[in-house]
Amino acid sequence: MAATQTESRSKSGNTIPPNARSDGRWDGHLIEDSFAVDLSRPLPGVGGGNAAFAVVDRRHGRSDLMAVRALRDLPPQAASISALMAQPLENVICPVAQGASASGDGRHAWYIICPAPPGPALWGGQVANALHKPWSEGELIDSVLRPVAVALDQLQERGLTHRGIRPDNLFRSRPGQPVTLGQAWAAPHGYFQPTVFEPPYAAQCHKVMRGAGSIADDVYALGVLMLCLALGRVPLTELDDASLLRRKLERGSFVALTGNERLTPTLADLIRNMLAEDPEHRPPPVLLADPLAARTRRVASRPPSRATSPLEVGTELCWDARSLALALSGEREHALRLLRSSVVDSWLRRRLGDTMIAGRVEDVMKLRVQDPGSDPARADTMMVMRAIAAI
Repeated sequence: MAATQTESRSKSGNTIPPNARSDGRWDGHLIEDSFAVDLSRPLPGVGGGNAAFAVVDRRHGRSDLMAVRALRDLPPQAASISALMAQPLENVICPVAQGASASGDGRHAWYIICPAPPGPALWGGQVANALHKPWSEGELIDSVLRPVAVALDQLQERGLTHRGIRPDNLFRSRPGQPVTLGQAWAAPHGYFQPTVFEPPYAAQCHKVMRGAGSIADDVYALGVLMLCLALGRVPLTELDDASLLRRKLERGSFVALTGNERLTPTLADLIRNMLAEDPEHRPPPVLLADPLAARTRRVASRPPSRATSPLEVGTELCWDARSLALALSGEREHALRLLRSSVVDSWLRRRLGDTMIAGRVEDVMKLRVQDPGSDPARADTMMVMRAIAAI
């Protein structure tokens, strides 16, 4: 029978990939003397954003593994990989080995060997623009909220975060079964997360520099995931990242993402708490495992203060402190002029009515005068950065 690729079998019955030698030895490098990466068999959509390939376990004969290739110039999460290799978690795709092997371009790459997902992703393909059947409240709580909360609680106990919770990185064997968190260790924390799944303070950072964050950031992403599944789509896909981030800052994440959508009272309360702007206000995973308790948890919070008139920064009109900080971060020279001319200080005190923030900015300006530094341009940049952080 004609075929583009032929396979043979070793004496033990294990499948030998077509690029294995006739004597059964592997031409490439065996990871930990056992795992051979088969570049001829890519596994699309299962690597958490990274490329993934089938694996031949030459020692134990396992057929349920995949090799996830780390990005060329970005190191994987060494601490997370070591911790999870030592003690894997249930309902989380954890690494079992790692090492270098061929990458197909004449160079070596680093691979993380993991179990393959138990089934398809909740949503595959173009998640952002797809329409799906909305999930029921019961299915969301039983199949998503509870198992993910348990997994996050175990990660938190080890001082780890996931930072890759989204519909195309959660898998399940069949409907009605609990979901499994996909791998997120082969790239920097949050590297593949769309802006909609990230808290504003993380989303505005370059994706390489978002950092491990805290388990509250995973709770936020889980809240967005629950909303997407309840609606059958990702909200606000018509906005670019900058506009989406600005809307979150101005309206608060829950209001920005839900708009006029109808949610059940239970889901509305849960998701509102999970999308709290202050990470300290989000329910911890152990509480989310009991949705009734998480729903009734009330944390006093108030929307950001709105100024009586906006401050214009470049082309942006800023009505609150967080929007001002975001606008200043993109207009360094303009920000420098506004700070030095006391326009920002005056607006904070007279229009926004926040003397506390104004006092912090004033302290930053005084520090710049007292310590001019040997490099004025660098000192000015640091002053702007500190003022943005204070605001």
